[in-house]
Amino acid sequence: MFFNKKSYSLEDSLTTIIAEGTEISGNINAKGSMRFDGEIKGDIKVKGKLVIGEKSVIKGSIGAYDVEVSGKLHGDMNVENNVTLLSKSFIEGNISTKSLIVESGSVFNGSCIMNTESSSPIIEEKNNEDIK
Repeated sequence: MFFNKKSYSLEDSLTTIIAEGTEISGNINAKGSMRFDGEIKGDIKVKGKLVIGEKSVIKGSIGAYDVEVSGKLHGDMNVENNVTLLSKSFIEGNISTKSLIVESGSVFNGSCIMNTESSSPIIEEKNNEDIK
């Protein structure tokens, strides 16, 4: 698999695959890891690793343990551990994570907050605004 055993339980190792050509309007919550190759207007929350394929388009926020992006994201990311922006990725939004790897050729329009804690100021601020 593509994650280390210390970070995930057996339940978390379950992988969901959303194939290219799939369009979703709404939110996704997954207990394990996910590979996403479709289009979504909504938020994605994954307890494990989220892999965003090259032809994917996401219009919403992401929450995950690890994220690897090759596609397009229009929204914020709250990632507990590591974000990798591969060469064909396009990100328009803010990132909160412990570690950020940006390959040459990727586009990132936003800000990045490097956290040592698992909570994210980006998500907390957004949630507080929703309450008002």
